[in-house]
Amino acid sequence: MSGMSESFDDSFSDKEYYSNDYNVRNIYNQIKNDVSNSLLLAYNESRGEKPGFNPGTYKVSYGTATKKEQDAVSKPLKYVMFQDLLCLPNTFSDHKEILALALKGIIPTSSNPTWKWSSIIRTNDMKIINAFFTRELIVSSDVEWIETISDQLFKLVDKFNYEDSFNRRNRIITQETIYDILSRFSIVMEDDKVINLSEKIIEQRKLLDDIDDIDSRRLTEFFRRIRFSMSSDILSHYLHELLSSDSIPFHFLIEFLDIDAYIDHHIEISDGVFNKVVEEIESSDGVTRDKGITKVILINSVATLGKYKSKIAETLWGQRNDLGFPKTSNFYVWIWNNLPYPDNVDFGNLYMNFLENPRFIRSVKEGSISGIATIDIRIDEYIECFRRISDFSKNGKVLYEFSWTSDFFIKIINYIYEYLDNEKKLLTLKYDFFGTEKKGRKRFVRLGDFVAMLAAQAYLSEVYTEDVVVEVENVKNLLQDNNVTSSSLDIIEKVTKVESIEADIDNLMNRAVIGERDELGQVMNVINLLLVFEKKSVKNIKISNHLTELINSLKYFDLSRSSMVISKLIFVIDHPLLIQEHYRSGIIKAFRQSIDKLDLSFNESNRELIDTIYSLSILIRKYYDKLIQNGISIPKDLDSIIEELRYSKLKEVRYMWEDIKV
Repeated sequence: MSGMSESFDDSFSDKEYYSNDYNVRNIYNQIKNDVSNSLLLAYNESRGEKPGFNPGTYKVSYGTATKKEQDAVSKPLKYVMFQDLLCLPNTFSDHKEILALALKGIIPTSSNPTWKWSSIIRTNDMKIINAFFTRELIVSSDVEWIETISDQLFKLVDKFNYEDSFNRRNRIITQETIYDILSRFSIVMEDDKVINLSEKIIEQRKLLDDIDDIDSRRLTEFFRRIRFSMSSDILSHYLHELLSSDSIPFHFLIEFLDIDAYIDHHIEISDGVFNKVVEEIESSDGVTRDKGITKVILINSVATLGKYKSKIAETLWGQRNDLGFPKTSNFYVWIWNNLPYPDNVDFGNLYMNFLENPRFIRSVKEGSISGIATIDIRIDEYIECFRRISDFSKNGKVLYEFSWTSDFFIKIINYIYEYLDNEKKLLTLKYDFFGTEKKGRKRFVRLGDFVAMLAAQAYLSEVYTEDVVVEVENVKNLLQDNNVTSSSLDIIEKVTKVESIEADIDNLMNRAVIGERDELGQVMNVINLLLVFEKKSVKNIKISNHLTELINSLKYFDLSRSSMVISKLIFVIDHPLLIQEHYRSGIIKAFRQSIDKLDLSFNESNRELIDTIYSLSILIRKYYDKLIQNGISIPKDLDSIIEELRYSKLKEVRYMWEDIKV
């Protein structure tokens, strides 16, 4: 049956719910209720050790599946077969969720579950599909099952006409559902199918008029999934079309900048392509100009700009904003020193001017709160810019010499204080609509940590005057008055007052082991502060040894804790202190031990396993890159780890190491 758009005989409708000629709908509902009860009963029925009523006692049960557990398989199977054999639609709104649960519960009853997968796809329900076709299910499934369904979906999508609605016209299912499933399956597809799928999505996007409508956003979401499946071969295949096409939307084009694939710098770019890119950058239309900038970034990553370097520099900097940087609506200020620029550009002055004129977006105006999706973008850009040009940079050398002054720190910390004071209403909302309060509280913590960074830089620059101290204390008091804690500010206060922080470091490392995800992020911010102090030999502070002990402890953590800690270690693993010889072998050994405890075969996959392997690969890659940047030869133990990752079942891990020859 083709689903929602089909018309059915009145005998099968809800008009005569209990008295129709065949009584099918009534029977179908009764079976559904029976299935629902069976699944609920089986949920609490399990074998093994359970706590008894009295303290220290346990009840242990053994044996085969209980009656309730057997019913949780047999009754769903009966329900699904009843629906399938009578060709009933699987789009009745009161049946879809139970049908999906029933299908999920009986997956193990068949050696090939594709017909059950097909039934779930035919619900045409985004929530059900999202809950069932998870990354872990797809990675751990037989590739032949995915190929079978993918082939059918590719044939089906070709049956649609260009005028067919993306999310309303049904040919068994909608195009939206087809692309949703295929983009999920792309993580295990061969390259030729990934290319085919990408081309179809791009063609589908061309048919949509409004760049901001729901269909367009859904297509961008699907394309964003595919980029994790793009190898260097796929990127090479697309490169000429990316650079020469007018029809590829900007939001698709920019996704190619984040692909973890590497192309050798031997690509020849034609004069025609260069001239087209220059023409786009010269455009007064913001989207067209940003498309041209995106293409320059792509070219710069795979080829030389050659004779067009000066022309591109001229056109990039020919249109500037009021802060002196090239005009753009989509790129951060720090990208410009990686692209061509005229000889008279003084990045030191530009970056200092940017920092001296913060422009955070306020969500509280005249007592009213407005939700602004981009509110954190400017804050993040500002903080990251400061990090890159200050002593918190991990480049090993200062790119620009700045004369930090107390006036600068007083001005910026006071600006942040006034910003927080204005926004504090976010933290006292009676109802947390759309997570406004939670997001606001995270923003307060982030800005508190940033003030600690500013204070640390002032201290290192020997301009931590009494006036700066007063501004820092004002921020700290404001945060405390609004029940926001900042460990970073607490540490800064002790360091500057020459108080012992040994107990604080011990507490810090304990929180790294047992803290929640948000708390762990704060811990890493404090560790980052202390690493900078250690590198500058401030007060004999020593944190790197504690950090390497944490890395060495990863092998003892369960999967959930490992995934969480590794994802946060990514932000500090490339610190220059950690590549010192006396730490190197221990860290690499910890990498090996962490990998050895993971099931890389994905025979029984779960999301935490996937996230752990992916994060661990990023962690190792950042450490590897740091060694290479510093001219340190790669030890054989690390080579063997890389070799293993290069053949990972996860594409996103495999492609991360494509450019490395062991």
